[in-house]
Parts: sequence; structure tokens; C-alpha cells
Amino acid sequence: MEELLLQIADDFIDFAVTGACTMAKHRKSDVVGLKDIQLHLERNFNLHVPFPGGEVSRTVPRNLCTTAGLDPSKAVKLATTSTAAPVKKTGRKRPA
Repeated sequence: MEELLLQIADDFIDFAVTGACTMAKHRKSDVVGLKDIQLHLERNFNLHVPFPGGEVSRTVPRNLCTTAGLDPSKAVKLATTSTAAPVKKTGRKRPA
């Protein structure tokens, strides 16, 4: 069990560092900064990690649950079971 947890932690660190390096490369820098790590974790894990002396991040996290690729009936079911506002049913019938 301990080996499994160590492997998961090691994979997470590798993924976070690789992503932060990609962020630094994208902004054409040779140095990985704390903001690179913070932005990568917020974007990919919706995980906000405050760093001492750092300013508050103002990024808007991506919507992790999207209905773009779902069948319309599944999207409606998901919307009615989630924490979103309930969908009002109208008395209209569907066209055949």
C-alpha cells in the first residue's frame, strides 16, 4: 500500500513539474516560477495552492464538467441531477 501511494505521489509531482515547465516555455522563459506551478495546478486539478508572499490568483478555472459531447437526453439528465438550477418543463410536446 505504501509503495502505491508513493508511486501516485511521484506521478503527481512529475505531472505538475512537467506542466509548469510547459507553462514557462510558453511564456518564453528559462526559469520555472511559482506562478507556473500554481497556474498548472489550478487549470488541471482545480487546486488552488496559495504561496507565501504571492498575490491572489485571479484566473477562472475551466468548467470541469461539460455537456458538449453528450447526447441531449443525457445532458438534460445531468443538468437535472447536478447542483444547477432545475430545468422547467413546459407543456409543449416534441415534434415527431
